[in-house]
Amino acid sequence: MTVAATLLVDRPESRWLDRRLGCQLVVDGRVRGIVRHGGDLAVVVAPGRHTARARIGWTGSAEVPFSVGPGATVRLQLRPRGNAVSAVWFLLSATRYLRLTPRDPD
Repeated sequence: MTVAATLLVDRPESRWLDRRLGCQLVVDGRVRGIVRHGGDLAVVVAPGRHTARARIGWTGSAEVPFSVGPGATVRLQLRPRGNAVSAVWFLLSATRYLRLTPRDPD
């Protein structure tokens, strides 16, 4: 019997242009849910190696590899890159606008 693992992605509140938009969380190439502004999303995954990325509109984050053991939780944090001026540039270009990074355990 395999014990499931958890991926927890949190998206802190900010004053960014995208605060009203939900970000899709893509795990292993499949959309697994929406991370809202100021919220978090827990996704059950099988133990092992995976990849995650976030998407918003036509842009998103780079793919982030992660490994998780049985019954364990991996935490990632989702934030926009740069400041308000660069946010407009990121949104209008093909450059990665979001940043998905590992978060230290509490």
